[in-house]
This record gives sequence, C-alpha cells and structure tokens, in this order.
Amino acid sequence: VPVTTVRPAGRGPWPALVFMNGATPDGRAHPMVLRLSLALARTGRLVFIPDLPGVAGGELSPVTLAASVAFTEAAARTPEVANDRIALAGVSIGGSLALLCAADSRLAGHVSAVVSIAPYSDLERVMLLATTGSYTFEDGVRPYPVPPYLAVGLARSLAAMLSPNTATAALCQELRGLDPSSEGALEFREHAFQAAGAEALALFELLSNRDPKRFGALFAAL
Repeated sequence: VPVTTVRPAGRGPWPALVFMNGATPDGRAHPMVLRLSLALARTGRLVFIPDLPGVAGGELSPVTLAASVAFTEAAARTPEVANDRIALAGVSIGGSLALLCAADSRLAGHVSAVVSIAPYSDLERVMLLATTGSYTFEDGVRPYPVPPYLAVGLARSLAAMLSPNTATAALCQELRGLDPSSEGALEFREHAFQAAGAEALALFELLSNRDPKRFGALFAAL
C-alpha cells in the first residue's frame, strides 16, 4: 500500500495516527489531508496516510477493509510507534474504515482512539440517497442534493461484493472506468449487469431506480 509518512521533529517513538481519507482522486496527496498531517506532526504525532485500494474511486469493499486492517496492524508494530498503539482517523468512507478496523479483533490491543468525520454508518440510507436523491429524516423521506460520484462509488462497492467470476470482474472493471464527474455517470449499462447474473441484475435494478417508494422492495431483493 503506498503511504505518506509525516514524522515529528526529534527522535521517536511517538504517539501515532493512521489517517484514512475519503473518496478523492488526489488520495493521500490531497492538500487538506497533507496540511492536517503536518499540523498533527507539529504536535508530536507520527502520521501515516495510506492510499487504500479503491478508496480514491469511492469503493468500499472487502478488499479495501482487509488492506486497511493489515496496514494498521503493520503500522502499529513499527519501532517508531509508541507502545504498539495507534489512533485511527477518517473522513467519509475513510471514517467507516476507521470504525470497522477498530472493531477487528486483530487490532484490539493496538487502537488507542477513533475519530470518524461523516462516516457511512447506515449503508441502506446511503444507498437510498445515492440512487434517489432522497434521505430518511425523523419526519420522513425528503429530497436531498447529492453528487453523481456517490452513486458511482456505491455501484463499485456493491459490484465488488458479487460472487467472483469472469463476468463480475468485467462488470467491476467497467464501473471503475466511469468518470464520476460526467453527466452520464449514472447511466449504467444494463447488458454488463445481465452478463454477470441474477445478483448483478438485482443490483442494476436498484442502481437505476430514482423512485424512493420503490427503494425498499429493491433493497430487500438485493
């Protein structure tokens, strides 16, 4: 996993933190992420910023999580880290990964703190928002503006969880080739899903739906 490491002045070991950024093409090179890491290093923290697989494109999959856990475990065991313990911080899907990592038994003795900013805590609500532009509030479902990249990231994440075979691998490759910022980003091609089987077709039905009233049945069928 490519990583940027920001070290404090002086000699370690130091209190340490793994920062997991959200979906951004810049990844660990995002200017705000770098500024935050420099600020933390000035307070005496050692900071690791990994480019976890799929995250730059908004993909949260079992592969992403496995890499996150493995990286955090390895980072905690480096001689520069004080007491083999490390804090986790993340934004958006990075925040979700930080929470999931902290819940992994392999990291039980290594995580000192978790900070999550706007994580995906309820994937069903995120799916409703991404596909229909609606969100569930206490007083019901209401329209809520959402950028196309959220639906593209969702499509990539869910396709990565389909039963692995040649057709689903081709579908994942096609979805990763989409430009999330283009006007046609949400026009998923049905034939690619059909070729990948019934599970993928159920996923297409959910991704192409724009009616919040239909979402519950499509989610249940997925």
